[in-house]
Amino acid sequence: NEAASGKVYYGTVNPLVLGSAATQSSAALATTHSFGLSGLTASTTYYYVVESADASNNVGTSTQGTFTTTN
Repeated sequence: NEAASGKVYYGTVNPLVLGSAATQSSAALATTHSFGLSGLTASTTYYYVVESADASNNVGTSTQGTFTTTN
């Protein structure tokens, strides 16, 4: 419920290595974020981690999630 920046790390390596993962981010402080990911490979499992930071730079990081692209 607090405005924060948003960042998503994603890639095909499990576990995801944040230092080498692809990223999409928004520095805008908002309560919701939406990211369009392009250039993904069909029929591939991707792993992701979401990170958010409020105006005081308190950072929250999700656990790793997964999704699979379709054909």
